[in-house]
Order: sequence, then structure tokens, then C-alpha cells
Amino acid sequence: MSGGDKDILPPEVKEVIPANETINFIEKTITVEFNEFISLDNLSSQLIVSPLMEETPDIAVKGKKLVIKIKSELKPNTTYSLNFGDAIKDITEGNIYPNYKYVFSTGSFIDSLNYEGKVIGAFDLTP
Repeated sequence: MSGGDKDILPPEVKEVIPANETINFIEKTITVEFNEFISLDNLSSQLIVSPLMEETPDIAVKGKKLVIKIKSELKPNTTYSLNFGDAIKDITEGNIYPNYKYVFSTGSFIDSLNYEGKVIGAFDLTP
């Protein structure tokens, strides 16, 4: 008798509170709920917080939920990104949720970090 097909799929995000890419962010706790039980692997080497916060957020797994508690005072009008790399995986088969990123802004828009424009040569004004 078999337990069914092997689980080869990574966890899926079911709900995020507050939503990813929230603007005018003032919360201190972020909850990401997945469709299955998860664990964190090598979080200290995988997590990239940009820009750096004075204190690293407390991050814990509670069943199917990833709970992020922000301890630092956030800068005004700043877009923050928490990139988890390959740290999030399901607990049964170890399927990795690759590059999960949570982004929020304390201002009125999300900074895309993209530049747009035209570059011309200073001597002959050619593109």
C-alpha cells in the first residue's frame, strides 16, 4: 500500500497579511500562510534585508505560517525588501520555495530600483 504520489511541489503562498507590496506600511508583524507545513533552512545565510534595519527582524515558523516581527524603527518613505533565498521549504520532502521576497514601503509607492532615460556622448551628442 502506498501513501500516494511523492510530493515534488514547493509550498504555495495562500495568504499574506499585510499584503505583499503594501504602501504606507506601519505594521510590526507580517504573516505569510502557506498551503502546507514549512521549515526554514540556513535563514541566517539566506535572508537579505534591504536596506539594512538596525535590528534583524525576528522570524519564526508556526505550523503553516511564517511570522516576521519587525523590531526596528522604519525609515519614512523607504521601500524595504526581505528576500528569503532558498530558506523556505516544506517539512515532508524539503521542496524549496525559491527566492520568496516580501516587499513593502513606508511611503506612498514601491521603489522599483529601475532607472529610465537616454545616454548621449558628451563630445558628439550621439546616443
